[in-house]
Amino acid sequence: MQSCHDLLEYAREALADHLLRYGETTFKNRYRANAIRADIASAEAFIRKGEAAIKKAVMP
Repeated sequence: MQSCHDLLEYAREALADHLLRYGETTFKNRYRANAIRADIASAEAFIRKGEAAIKKAVMP
């Protein structure tokens, strides 16, 4: 269970990094910003699924 929490924490840190890079990149390179936006959506979905899986595992 701890490894799941660690993995989600890593995903949250990656999401924060992507959000920072997105803000810095938006005006400089539209194509790179679009790629980062896709990474952000993927990280958000991964975090939601992970949190749901942990809740399901913890609650009978």
